Amino acid sequence: VKKSYLFIYVLDFSYPIEEISHRLDTSSSGLILTDSRYPVLEPLKIDKLNINSHMNSKTNEAYAVKSDGSPALILFTSGTTGKPKGVVHSFEGLNEQLSDLQEAWNMSSNDELFLTLPLNHIHGLITGMFNGLFAGAGVTLHSQFDAQLAWNRLSNSKTSFFTAVPAIYSKLYQHFRSKKPSNIDHLRLMISGSSSLSESLLNAWGNDVRRAGIIERYGMTETGMIATNAIDAPLATCVGKPISSVEIKIDTT
Repeated sequence: VKKSYLFIYVLDFSYPIEEISHRLDTSSSGLILTDSRYPVLEPLKIDKLNINSHMNSKTNEAYAVKSDGSPALILFTSGTTGKPKGVVHSFEGLNEQLSDLQEAWNMSSNDELFLTLPLNHIHGLITGMFNGLFAGAGVTLHSQFDAQLAWNRLSNSKTSFFTAVPAIYSKLYQHFRSKKPSNIDHLRLMISGSSSLSESLLNAWGNDVRRAGIIERYGMTETGMIATNAIDAPLATCVGKPISSVEIKIDTT
């Protein structure tokens, strides 16, 4: 859609059709960009555009990048206490978050990010893919996690940045212990989030796998990124200090 601004949401097509319908209704979506691999979408009464037929299309049309408070993206909460709720993120908010992460993690176009997280959550989409693209870095995506394939990519000398959840780090550590694969000390930064990383795994990773260890950070779907450890002085069992645009207040009442 040329000269228009799209308010987007990333769907996980492995969800039951009821969950997909809930997200489409909540976000008032009018179009799905997909391909032929997802017949589950056929019953949905919504326009669909098969991206395969447009992959080789070329255009000289210029697109403006907005930075105001208008809606850019909707993400859904996990729904632990009820139906998942849609959270709107503005262009301005995304710009602030990504600028803060560039500063905190020294992101640059020299980075090569490897990502194996789903893109329908804030971790994979914003902390991962958007963060890399915002810096002009290369981004490699795997559609699902496989310990051997992931380690092969991590051991590639071009890969410099990896972000994942504790469960993935646990599986990678098990793979390391059983297979004794290639060294990954060349990675500039390894980030963990979405849940707390156990101190035992953090220490084991730093002692056995990569001397620089793993950096923990903290964010929420409703707020975006909030805090991160310093990359040169991470603390165990700590999410660090607030990023530049964030203030944290401890309520003792």
